[in-house]
Amino acid sequence: TAEAVRLAKHAAAAGVDWVCAVPPFFYKPTDAAVVAHYAAIAAAADLPFFCYNLPQSTNLEITAELMAKIKAGVPQLRGVKHSAPTFGTTAQFVDMGLDVFAGDSSLMLANLISGGKGCIDGPPLMYPEIWVEIYNAWKAGDMDRARAAQQKAADIKFWVRKYGQPATQKLVLSAKLGIHCGEPRPPIPPMSDKEKKEVLSAAKDFGM
Repeated sequence: TAEAVRLAKHAAAAGVDWVCAVPPFFYKPTDAAVVAHYAAIAAAADLPFFCYNLPQSTNLEITAELMAKIKAGVPQLRGVKHSAPTFGTTAQFVDMGLDVFAGDSSLMLANLISGGKGCIDGPPLMYPEIWVEIYNAWKAGDMDRARAAQQKAADIKFWVRKYGQPATQKLVLSAKLGIHCGEPRPPIPPMSDKEKKEVLSAAKDFGM
């Protein structure tokens, strides 16, 4: 918690608009400990605060019941990046008045339909136009266009996993922007030259 508080203060001083944090993990915390953890981080930044619900990595799921406790104890709470497999919780979080962003960009349209705001994920960094198309089509009530865009977005999302998200995104963005984004940091391995050629060829096929 102490390191997260330090980072939150630094982020606020740097001018960010809001902060997001995972719950404490490693040792199984009580609900009260989770609330205290989030309260300390949110107070340090004193900005709109978002929980990051990622039980696949933290081994702690923010359920609707726990979120209610967080809402009661963290006045800065604004919403959640919801990356848990239990997507059905989205509607419950929305009913609490929270801004819900899907952590899986293949579920952006489903999130919008459920009352969420959009998605926060890695693949849209490479090709934001597709996810903007989902949003614009949904806002216009053109569900056929929205579903077609979401299908393409899902194809990209699952393609990225073939070589690993950080390495793929760095390579594609380096080529697209003309700015060298470097290699992923260990323990994530870099791609081979053969893999890089395959990735860039596929990125062109996707229209990136």
